[in-house]
Amino acid sequence: MAGISTLALVASGVLVPAQAQTATTPLNLGTLGGSFSGAFALSSDGSVVVGDSSPSSSPSSTHAFRWTQAGGMIDLGTFGGVESYARGVSADGSVVVGDSSNSAGVFHAFRWTQAAGLVDIGSLGGNQLYTYGTSSDGSVIVGRANPTGSSFYRAFRWTQVDGMTNLGTLGGNSSVAYAVSSNGLVIVGNSATTGNTAQHAFRWTQGSGMTDIGTLGGTIATAYGTNADGLVAVGNSTTTGDATFHAFRWAQGSGMADLGTLGGNTSVAYGVSANGSIVVGYSALAGSGVHAFRWTQATGMADLNTLLANAGVNMTGITLANAQAISGDGQFIVGNGTFSPSLNSHAYVVRYVEQTTPPVTPPVTPPVNPPVTPPVNPPVTPPVSPPVTPPVVISPIAGITTRAAVQGSIDDLALSRARLAIHQHGLVAPLLGANLPIGAPSEIGLYAAAGSAAGGAFSRIAFGNGLTLLGGIAYQKENYRNASLKSAVTVAAAVRYVAPPISGWVSPYVEAGGWIAPDASLRFSRSYANGAGIATGEGGGSGALGYVYGRLGAVVFATPADEVAISGELGRQWLKVNAYGEPLSSGNPFEATVFKGTDSADVVKLRGQVTHAFTADVDATLWLAGAHGFGAKSSLKAGVPGIGVLAGGAVNANWLEYGARLGYRFTKQASVDVFANGISGDKAIGNSVHVGLDLRYRF
Repeated sequence: MAGISTLALVASGVLVPAQAQTATTPLNLGTLGGSFSGAFALSSDGSVVVGDSSPSSSPSSTHAFRWTQAGGMIDLGTFGGVESYARGVSADGSVVVGDSSNSAGVFHAFRWTQAAGLVDIGSLGGNQLYTYGTSSDGSVIVGRANPTGSSFYRAFRWTQVDGMTNLGTLGGNSSVAYAVSSNGLVIVGNSATTGNTAQHAFRWTQGSGMTDIGTLGGTIATAYGTNADGLVAVGNSTTTGDATFHAFRWAQGSGMADLGTLGGNTSVAYGVSANGSIVVGYSALAGSGVHAFRWTQATGMADLNTLLANAGVNMTGITLANAQAISGDGQFIVGNGTFSPSLNSHAYVVRYVEQTTPPVTPPVTPPVNPPVTPPVNPPVTPPVSPPVTPPVVISPIAGITTRAAVQGSIDDLALSRARLAIHQHGLVAPLLGANLPIGAPSEIGLYAAAGSAAGGAFSRIAFGNGLTLLGGIAYQKENYRNASLKSAVTVAAAVRYVAPPISGWVSPYVEAGGWIAPDASLRFSRSYANGAGIATGEGGGSGALGYVYGRLGAVVFATPADEVAISGELGRQWLKVNAYGEPLSSGNPFEATVFKGTDSADVVKLRGQVTHAFTADVDATLWLAGAHGFGAKSSLKAGVPGIGVLAGGAVNANWLEYGARLGYRFTKQASVDVFANGISGDKAIGNSVHVGLDLRYRF
């Protein structure tokens, strides 16, 4: 399953009649600081990519790299020279193989692990070695090396136990091993034949040795890749007359098949999926230039750029020139291409999922045989087979993005979660008497608000000794930018104590309380670059949000008709979001699985409030609070295929809370109010206003 001297892998299931494709915007892996990079192989899940790039320290040199979702592109170094190349990686991404020059400019093969770094794996006696592939567990390495006293290369197979083994040739003087099966028992490559007049692709096993698998009619063929069990090999070969090179797919039992081209004279197949059904490589176009291709039995050779564009990816400024490898599951392809505005070649990884849905065949209704009346035997009704439901063809899904773009979308998701928690303060305000004077009497009330959809009941019990209990319950829903409270029942409660007046008209007071929506339905969206366009992922589920606080203030009864209050508040808000997954779609090719987590922040508020009675029956309240969030923590983590697990940043924010109420007492005990509450923040937090009506009854 390991690739060869070029690149990563992608795989998918065996095709059946109905197909559905999913593709994502190519992920530009960047460079080590220089101008170019190329990807040559990837782990089974696409999370680790290896290749080479020019480093910033020496732009004219080339260094091997290992790219991960979490760490980005890491320079693996050299054996003291200026060049190194990573050509293969184990299924789990922990072992990287390749070759590097030493200080004398001589190339040696290496095996890299995090613990040991670059380790020289020895030689066949000569002084030049190059490595191209490894088995799934990284225990078998293949490549080419020159034996003692020879200037010709020989294919080799290396293991920790046996060291380096010369695999021989097809009768000529040289051979190269380019790829090895998952279990390390099948090797493919190229060898000179007897007389050195031709070079043919070979397949090697321990039992049969090196076997010629032929050509497409010409004299030159090379196998660059093999599938997991070694029963399929891919590469390229000259056709009759050696005028053109064409990509091929060889299968045990059926032989070598010409995969054609994208219109030009040349094509090369480098990688094949684990089950052998998907082949990737590059082909010359009818005019000029080369493009990466993806081949299946059903589609033939298809331009990967076109596949992505047809799947909805905006490919403006992006050209994928080569596909070097494909992951075992068929979902990820790596190679090199150009991304504007730079014209330099950069490594990429792209996701293209091809799912299939088999046709539905209804069960056959068995014949009904009526009872036989002797001596007449009625004819038996033959079984009837209902028509087969034709397969449903679903549009492909594709994408190209950058890790930075996806990380930005996760950071935006963290901001959306903070935004929802902050705006909940405005929704909850009516439940704890935010719009009413501090000195209001005992009462109960009902309210409804628009701007959101909110409605509920609230109450206040004033014991007459300065102690007041406040509480309420409400159903709420609201939409914010990239976040929605789909539905929630919020319960709030607080206790307030107003001390006897100081100097006859100023009374200090304290208050403690909070609110909680224990089972809220939440939904979030995030956006990221998909080619030259934008993709959006949406998802959500259940969660909870709440706030607890303590408040210290003073209320001034300036006149019988006027009340002024100021206070300071310290609280803590939190938002818990249970795990959910975004659906994979053409509009969301890099879907995220968001893990369960809780975000929190400490909040300090400074609040001012004024109430004025215009008449015995008409009064109004205005209030304003400035809030500052600090000490924010976020446990947001999301897994994105091909990108990895990303964490969202914590958000500290500033915002204003405000409210206004105009009340009319239409009986001695009953009043009706029109009110408005809102939250206002910067562009990131946004604004929301809720306008409502309440009915209060004093007792």
